[in-house]
Amino acid sequence: MNRNTTHATPQSVNPYDLSGSETQTVLTKQLLWERRLLDLSLRNNLLNIRITKNTLQLIPANLACLEDALAEGDEFRILHRPAEWENPAMEFGIYSSIPESDPIADFVNSELSQKRLRFYLPENDLGKALTHLYRSSRTSIEENGANTLYLALGLLKWYETPSSERPRYAPIVLLPVEIIRKSAAKGYVIRSREEETMMNITLLEMLRQNFGISVPGLDPLPTDESGINVKLIYSIIRHCIKNQRKWDVEEQAILGIFSFNKFIMWNDIRNNAHKLTQNKVVSSLINGKIEWDVTAEEVDAAYMDRQLSPADIVLPIIADSSQLEAIYEAVHDKTFILHGPPGTGKSQTITNIIANALYKGKRVLFVAEKMAALSVVQNRLAAIGLAPFCLEIHSNKTKEIHCHLATKGDNRNHQTNSSRRVQEGSRTPAEVTNGTKQIHRSLTQGISFRTFLL
Repeated sequence: MNRNTTHATPQSVNPYDLSGSETQTVLTKQLLWERRLLDLSLRNNLLNIRITKNTLQLIPANLACLEDALAEGDEFRILHRPAEWENPAMEFGIYSSIPESDPIADFVNSELSQKRLRFYLPENDLGKALTHLYRSSRTSIEENGANTLYLALGLLKWYETPSSERPRYAPIVLLPVEIIRKSAAKGYVIRSREEETMMNITLLEMLRQNFGISVPGLDPLPTDESGINVKLIYSIIRHCIKNQRKWDVEEQAILGIFSFNKFIMWNDIRNNAHKLTQNKVVSSLINGKIEWDVTAEEVDAAYMDRQLSPADIVLPIIADSSQLEAIYEAVHDKTFILHGPPGTGKSQTITNIIANALYKGKRVLFVAEKMAALSVVQNRLAAIGLAPFCLEIHSNKTKEIHCHLATKGDNRNHQTNSSRRVQEGSRTPAEVTNGTKQIHRSLTQGISFRTFLL
């Protein structure tokens, strides 16, 4: 590739750009996964942000000072636009930049020094919009354990092609924040979530794939005395896009809902494929065939009832025969799918599986799509005395992990302690089955206790 075409602009922004490849691309299962996870289309608000019900644009202030103050833990009141001031024109979904000579710029920076942020909306509309963002962000944390509310600092103004007339705007830096409702009179305040400020990595990948632009020096993000060095980040990006006509970095800020969990999954698959394929299940999915010996002995529940002892398997929570079979398979490192409608004891079975893993001195990573599923199993583990061995590591709890580890210290007796806790109050399979037999045993009247109850 010669020097003049190194940063050539493509004719369109494709969800996955393979146009530079001279050889025919082999469509593997891994590549299909990557394509589904990586959204480089204009539907993604990390690449093409517009003012919607999920986004609120601030009247521009000194973003470096704002970031420093938030990094120091300051709170800011969220206020509407000045009543006598009219908004500038909206250009393709974003309010136009305000020149520094405009009197409103001095007013907004003065408000910033008083810990107040001004938004473009009038008072009534702002209240409704903030309520929506507040509820949406709380729902995301409660259901998925993931924060989606960020303050986007800086926008990259870019164009799909050199001949394009419509600019697109992409957030540059994403600062995790939370909205707090003080009272009906005081309204809402915004503050940092004390989590890591992130570069818009989806934007960096789009620039690399579709425009051949690499942006060095942003991993990790440069820092200053308080938080990140916002001005230096903007300077680095401006230097990298200097050959792109009409492109620019606009120092504007937008509060909104952003999600890039799929990008993180894409990045893991792309960078750790060689490690993932070492897992027999993942390798089988990629190659379209089972990569291990599927011939397995039938599990006989009657055998388990008679032969298994607490040294082999423990049951802190009572289990029926089918649940016992699943626990047995898990203890013996078998791979399977546990399926059943609600109320059939899946969470109890998972709790027993985790308890047996702890009993054997193993570590378990339990993952669920919904926060509620995690909470149910965590509560069951706590009920059988295993709470000290559980650690929540989803994003809503990350700032508590360090404190938790400092409190627990280096638990060198992990296996001994966890095994003792699991054994306390656990039942053997024989004890469980004996109770079942007693229920079904015929009484002197010729009927069983179960039949009598029915």
